[in-house]
Amino acid sequence: DDCHLHGRSAEESILLNSYFASLSLNADSPASVILVWGDSGVGKSKIAESLRPHVLEDDGYFIRGKFDQLSCCGEMALSSESHTNSSHVPYGGIASAFVEYCNLLEERGCEAWREVAEKLKREIGMEEGRVLFEAIPALKRIFFCNENSRGESSSSCHENVFQFHSDTIHAQYRNNNIGYFLLEEEEKKQSDRSLESRHDYTEIRLHRLNHLLKKFIHAISSVGDPIILLVDDVQWADLSSLELLRNLIQGATSPFTFIFTYRPIEPSHPFLQMIAELEHTRITKTEIHLRNLGEKSVYDLVESTLNIDPKKARGMMPRTHEEMKFDNDERVEKCTSLKTLTHEICNITNGNPFFIKQQIIYWIGQGLLALDENDQWVWDIDKIRESNVLGDVVSMILEKIKMLPVTTQSALTICACIGSKVDLDLLGLLFREMHLLNDKARGNEEVEEDAISVALQEMLLAYNEDRTEVAFVHDSIQSAAYSLLDPKKLAAFHLQLGRILAQNLSHETWEKHLFIVAHQLARGYKLISHRDERVVIAGRIFLRAGDKAAAASAFPEAKFFYARGIDLIDNDEDWESSYQLCMDCFSKGAEAAAIAGDYEQMDAWLSVAIRRSIGLDDQFRAHYIHVRSLAQRNEMEKAVDVGLEALELIGVRIPSDNVKLHTLIELFKTRRLMKRICVADLKKIEPNKEKQVVSASRLLNILGTLSLSGKKHLCPLICFKSVQFNIKHGILSGMPISLATYGFLLSRFGMLTEATSYCEMANAVREDLGIVETIASVNMAVYGIVFPFSKPLRECEKQLHHGYTAGFEVGDVANSLRCASLHRYISFFSGQPLPKFLKGVEKVSKLMKEYNSNSTLLVNLVYQQAAVNFSGSGGASTGPAYLNGDFCDYNKIEQQFQEKTHSILHEQMNLMQTILAYHFAHYDTGWKSSEKIHVCGGGSIFKGFIFQYIHIFYRGLTAIALSRNENDKRKYAAAVKACIKVLKIGRKKSPLNLSHQSYLLEAELAVTKKRYAFAERLFMLSIEHAASAGILHEHALAHERFGFYYMMRNNHEAAYEQIRVARDLYAKWGSKAKIDFLSKKFPHLREKQRDHREMIELRRHST
Repeated sequence: DDCHLHGRSAEESILLNSYFASLSLNADSPASVILVWGDSGVGKSKIAESLRPHVLEDDGYFIRGKFDQLSCCGEMALSSESHTNSSHVPYGGIASAFVEYCNLLEERGCEAWREVAEKLKREIGMEEGRVLFEAIPALKRIFFCNENSRGESSSSCHENVFQFHSDTIHAQYRNNNIGYFLLEEEEKKQSDRSLESRHDYTEIRLHRLNHLLKKFIHAISSVGDPIILLVDDVQWADLSSLELLRNLIQGATSPFTFIFTYRPIEPSHPFLQMIAELEHTRITKTEIHLRNLGEKSVYDLVESTLNIDPKKARGMMPRTHEEMKFDNDERVEKCTSLKTLTHEICNITNGNPFFIKQQIIYWIGQGLLALDENDQWVWDIDKIRESNVLGDVVSMILEKIKMLPVTTQSALTICACIGSKVDLDLLGLLFREMHLLNDKARGNEEVEEDAISVALQEMLLAYNEDRTEVAFVHDSIQSAAYSLLDPKKLAAFHLQLGRILAQNLSHETWEKHLFIVAHQLARGYKLISHRDERVVIAGRIFLRAGDKAAAASAFPEAKFFYARGIDLIDNDEDWESSYQLCMDCFSKGAEAAAIAGDYEQMDAWLSVAIRRSIGLDDQFRAHYIHVRSLAQRNEMEKAVDVGLEALELIGVRIPSDNVKLHTLIELFKTRRLMKRICVADLKKIEPNKEKQVVSASRLLNILGTLSLSGKKHLCPLICFKSVQFNIKHGILSGMPISLATYGFLLSRFGMLTEATSYCEMANAVREDLGIVETIASVNMAVYGIVFPFSKPLRECEKQLHHGYTAGFEVGDVANSLRCASLHRYISFFSGQPLPKFLKGVEKVSKLMKEYNSNSTLLVNLVYQQAAVNFSGSGGASTGPAYLNGDFCDYNKIEQQFQEKTHSILHEQMNLMQTILAYHFAHYDTGWKSSEKIHVCGGGSIFKGFIFQYIHIFYRGLTAIALSRNENDKRKYAAAVKACIKVLKIGRKKSPLNLSHQSYLLEAELAVTKKRYAFAERLFMLSIEHAASAGILHEHALAHERFGFYYMMRNNHEAAYEQIRVARDLYAKWGSKAKIDFLSKKFPHLREKQRDHREMIELRRHST
């Protein structure tokens, strides 16, 4: 209704301007975010809805979701009012918006539907789609643009649908005559559920969902039509929904616009914290603060609401002094009564639009406002002033509800307990079973319909479009209806609702309403005294609701439901009679608590699970969860210790004393074992699906990774054990990781040929088994560490990119980010053109920030700064030779981050500083940085990586440059010889990627010894091999150094030719800074180049 927008012209203008501005942004620009906030009833939703017609005119989509104020999950409350999402379904406040999106697509016909569906299918496969369907079932409709699929129940997309059949339905409890669905088959499945089958119920699944949500929202954003997502009342959003919103905002691009409405909240509220964090990602934010209306706007609103002609308004009170406020208005003499009424309304409502409307309706109901025989509104201002004035809108609505029929009050109360909207079938069921329909003169349906129709007539409820649901017109009405209940009897009332639903819902509707049942019972479960009922509710409802929430990656909600189940069964008798149920509740609850970040609760539940466990499977499962949670908390050493304890439970012992000796023994055993096995042999081995074996294999791989950060000395031993375990017990999903890690360790021990063969074996096994979950971890070791010695760096770069994108697809964020880091390093050293490199490194930095991977982010920024220095694009504050600028400050990092705890960062930073300093002739700086790495001493983390030889190469070049000075000539000469010795070993290991470096360093040494003919041959070999490897910047460097050699020999023509080629190659690489450096060193180079171009042109014309 337009009347609600009186006095909002300025805010409407801001809203429209923001929307039109979003349409003018580039397609790749981040989405726009509009925040509309103010007190309840000021018209936040109304002003946001005013945008709808403009969006529809632009052939756009305006969709709306809403969070509810009443929820049983009080412990998860985020606002000061202790409320959170009560839509009963995880992400329900957002999911409803996408239901509306599907409906709009249907209305626009098959062509629009098919366009979006095809776009999504290109971006998201069906296997990935199922993960999205678990979180937002409505999305299944978009993927299938045919009538049959659209008509299916949204719950049918779940792989593990909780189905009911008539022969498994009832268990009667004599004390309360309650019936519940007993599902023996499902109970058996629960008890047999293995850790392997629950693999997706971890943070991996959560990461996967987050990644897919970004892909989904980016896909529908890129269709081109404007999409406006209005989300009301985000002050009540749960943590899972806020995380989902974060991912939607990060994934969406222009012209997608988010509008959020909320009441005043503290700056510490998670929603406002999320928005503050997202502002760093360059989202376009607009903020609109709605306040109560002024008296002039209230006058216009009252006039419009009552459709009053001011000339005919007939209040029954003479004009008073207060009415003189509008004396400048030309209608003053004819409208004093309306102004008096307006003034009175302002005093009562403080200008709140919703309160104003409800106050007018209340007065009409009281007969204080009435139509006369001429259909004109009349009132007695004295009687209005003498009437009972209620202090707030909720109290006024409550008084109004109390005057309605009892059946209508009951209907409103039930609706308020369920949520802001209620399925009519559900309401009818509760109505009937609570014996509210006892009017024998009329049918039940008629009484029910009358009860609802009164609420509809009084504008307390409203139908949805297809009239299958009713919803409260405003949150204040829901609050008023809920307050009808005696606070002392609230729990009992909710329990009664939950029991009725649990007993009477059909198997067709059970899955749809599971969360509603669970929420109602959760509000009153403490009143349940009968043991059998407690066990049934814990197992069939709370445990199932927790599983379903976990399947949707809503782990805070899953933790809530598991906690309710635990409260019902945590006693000796229940552990004895329902052991598996108790163990499932505690272990799954601990896992959900860990992922939700509630480690204190996780520790408490896990300690009970470990203490109560009576079998190896359950003990191992509890330890496994503990290891993962410790890793989340970055307690790597403790995680390794707990993991080793878990392995001992199943007979896998990894010694902690005499580690070096045991490592050598296990290396010998593993090499002897693997010599007898080839890829063909592995393919013949049957996959092992035994629960304990699969779990142990996975834990061994996890510990191998964790030990790199805590207890590095155990890493080789764990890896060898892992390989032996996999070979002994048959093909397991973790075998590719074990083989790849084994290959990596062999490369560290200098056994590169063996390492390469086992990495190839890891690839073959992974491809044969089709295990996509391990692509990131396998590619990280294979293409990031081992294959750079034997494969072209460009190929390694390509496979590392595949590894990190595939890792995100399956939710393996940790290994995906490691792959991304190695991809950036290899991309740089492979000579990838700098503009492309910088674009990629910026994207990776964004991902690392998003996932709070601060240590890898810092290293990534080091490479970004080095690339910026070489590109000469600005951002280097102290010149290109120094690693200082917009992205990295060498000195600050050295001071803030200790080398012991950030060794990778320090070594990569010193490597890049050495390279920059050499390229721009700051040799002292380069040597100091090189000295900090100590590669020649063997103490570097680069050992076994190709970076070891890259560093040796630049260290040797720097030493040769410094050896030309008289000071410390002997020291630098010795360093050069040592570097050449190491590089010759590198050349044997990697003829393709390291030969040019070895030859160039040997050429420089030959020059210092005046062996010029030999030096020239070596320069030419270096150029030839660099060109063959395709490493642009080092190909350019070889020409550059050859040019400097000719200049020293006074062969200026040859020198300029080599420098010209070097300059062209640097230009191809994208290094403006190197071109400028050469231009300063060779000021006549440009003139020579011009002459060269003219000569080429002359020859072309002559032919």
